[in-house]
Amino acid sequence: MLFRKRTLREVAATWIDQVQVLSSSPFAVRRVRQQFRQAGATVPQRAQAFHAHSQYEERAFRYLLCIEAMREPSPGRYYLDEGSLPSWRRRFLLPWW
Repeated sequence: MLFRKRTLREVAATWIDQVQVLSSSPFAVRRVRQQFRQAGATVPQRAQAFHAHSQYEERAFRYLLCIEAMREPSPGRYYLDEGSLPSWRRRFLLPWW
């Protein structure tokens, strides 16, 4: 159904989830980005699975997916899209890149 009425609980849960993603630690974002760079996962052919070591890394990873700095060429495999980083840096004023 296209226009389904959502409950207040569903709306609040979605909002809280988005706030948690967007409040990710800059240090965790930098760590996740560095992990993918060190693994060479910067092109679709070298995509790899991601396993977070903490909730901060999980949030940082979800944030990178949200702003499309991480791509998923196949299910469960991700790579860091280095080409998109300069435009995201300008758009969102990301000081930790």
